[in-house]
Amino acid sequence: MQMIRETHANWDEDQVLERAFSLMNLQPNTNQVEKIPKSVLSIISQIVKLNENNWAIWEPMFMDCIRPIKNAKRILTEEIPSGHTDYDEELDSHLLGLILSSCDHGPTSRINTYTVREQGEEEQLGSTLYKKLKVALTINDEVKLSAIHDRVHKVKLAQHNIVNLGKELDQIWNDAARLGSRMDEKLKKSTLYRCVKDDWLYTQTVDSLKAAQPGCSYEYAYHALAKKHQEAELSGRIQAMARVASNRSSTGQAGEHRQVLNQEGYNRGRRDPANPNEPAKCYKCRQPGHIAINCTNIRGFSTLELHITWYVMRAIGDATLRVRDVKIPLTDVLHIPNLSKNLLSIPALTENGARVIFEESGATILQHDGSMVKSKTNRRKKRWEVYGDSLAAQLNDPLEGIDATTTPAKPASHTASKLWHERFGHPGRNKTKQIQAHYLGKETQLGHDARDCNCCSQAKQTRARMTSSKTE
Repeated sequence: MQMIRETHANWDEDQVLERAFSLMNLQPNTNQVEKIPKSVLSIISQIVKLNENNWAIWEPMFMDCIRPIKNAKRILTEEIPSGHTDYDEELDSHLLGLILSSCDHGPTSRINTYTVREQGEEEQLGSTLYKKLKVALTINDEVKLSAIHDRVHKVKLAQHNIVNLGKELDQIWNDAARLGSRMDEKLKKSTLYRCVKDDWLYTQTVDSLKAAQPGCSYEYAYHALAKKHQEAELSGRIQAMARVASNRSSTGQAGEHRQVLNQEGYNRGRRDPANPNEPAKCYKCRQPGHIAINCTNIRGFSTLELHITWYVMRAIGDATLRVRDVKIPLTDVLHIPNLSKNLLSIPALTENGARVIFEESGATILQHDGSMVKSKTNRRKKRWEVYGDSLAAQLNDPLEGIDATTTPAKPASHTASKLWHERFGHPGRNKTKQIQAHYLGKETQLGHDARDCNCCSQAKQTRARMTSSKTE
């Protein structure tokens, strides 16, 4: 083909193909035009040429080009053998010409040593030449595939880096896929487990995956281990272990152990007085190489947090909250026998239309019916407690048992005024009027009484005078 192009530079591709067929005694006739369209001939002339090194690239491209021809691919791969009712010997001979025209016949190519018809060989057709080329040109791929399988058994984890291990496994599986071999995904996961089974950082994660997710995919297992590696990098455990290992390798004598400990850094954990030569251990998990603040051992944390108590809910129903002589109905109450205090859920209150306001002195619960329950802050126990005399309500329709002289709830404008008073730094009366005129306007009233503000009241207090005394 190349020689014809050089000889007849002004010819198009169709003329070059016809000339090539004529030189191989395969002059296309009317039947060939019907068997192989000119569009297929034109596309094949433009794909990469076959040589002794690019079978894996050329073969799928060539098969894709002959797809429009009926039964061409099946005849070429001998899915339709000779003697079958759908076998077309004439088409098979035309496929031979297509393969030869798609080969690289340049001076540096050795593909002719595979395409030439040997002595004693049966009549050459497209299917026989395809089979011959596939066997001859894929023998190197088989050797490469065998080497890839050997790499699977030799891959190892280096420096706790699960990311590099994953990249190496992906490269092995991708190389096998390029050679037409699809390796099992379960083998990939088992190889991953084998590489990390003896590593202290991933042993617990692997055991958890085997117990909780025995049938998980490779991607799920890899991401779980990669997350563990990321957490360890953030906590500094890998760097600490590397530092300890480098210090141990740099000092081989036992007499220099104290110098090694100084190089490791101060406060690397608890040291056993009975065995002073042993490395210091973490306070939580009792493992060397890190301090308690960098510890990520779940087992270590669980042994230290045994004081946490879990309570079991026995029932759910309705109850009443008694404040003085008033009973406030409560719904969806959880009955927990071992709980020593009655707790109110803030999300449950807000979902039912109540408003909860937290202040320095305590919290106030404003219900949708107008009632108000106050609680005091218990700083020692860090919670808000409701006492029996904490109900102050003013209802449109008073409940039974509420005294008519009950202190009414303050309006929302008073709360807004108090908030602005605190935002402006507790100003006095004159400064409040100036702020009102220049910044807030007539819509917002900033008439806050200093007697209602604890900070202002404390600031205006004077020190008690010391009484004079005489001594004899």
